[in-house]
Amino acid sequence: MNRRRVLAALGAVILVLVLIPTVRFGRMYYHLSHPVPMHLTLPAGDVAADTSNGAKLLAESLHADHDALMTSFQSQEKLSWCGVASGVTVLGAKGEPESQDAFFTPEARAVRSWYKTTFGGMTLADFAAMMRAHGAAAAVHYASEETADSFRAALSANLADPTDWLVVNYHRPEVGEKGGGHISPIAAYDPTADMALLLDVSAYKYPPHWVPAGKLFDAMNTTDSDNHRSRGWVDLR
Repeated sequence: MNRRRVLAALGAVILVLVLIPTVRFGRMYYHLSHPVPMHLTLPAGDVAADTSNGAKLLAESLHADHDALMTSFQSQEKLSWCGVASGVTVLGAKGEPESQDAFFTPEARAVRSWYKTTFGGMTLADFAAMMRAHGAAAAVHYASEETADSFRAALSANLADPTDWLVVNYHRPEVGEKGGGHISPIAAYDPTADMALLLDVSAYKYPPHWVPAGKLFDAMNTTDSDNHRSRGWVDLR
């Protein structure tokens, strides 16, 4: 009888030790996989794309990539998939539409696995390497090695050319938004107003909106704790 009780107690302990981590993992994954719509207010100085001022900025901007990106735009399906959503949005714009799950090809998984991306996101370098795995030419620009003016020059050149795309990696608090590091494509740039149209792939939080280029550069010129390098942007062809 005592042996049975010991075995039963041991079985209960093992069950608890297995069950608790499993439940915690399940809750975490559910949270990551079900972004909650927030519809947050844009920071002062930003302009929503669907306003009259937003439309005026677009009409006066360099926007060679705008229509294709808007047509292919995908909001991120998981809280950590901003890089994935940005990647499939750009691939769709260049005529290669695919789902966010399909983004994890064997070549892309060799750079960053589905598991690591889902539970840890990706760095600027990871994003560029995963896009190369999809056949794109990707040039990484770390903000710490650039200037606000060189970023403006990159915006002007890129948004005047329909054969390339520009994706930024920035820290939300520096632009007055809630959250942490984030990745999203740029769809237009108005040199006169010095504002860039950010297609925030967290569409459940912020709509497409215009951000002052200098403020966006400052948000890129921050350190990513995952690789201890600054954030920045990627030119894609």
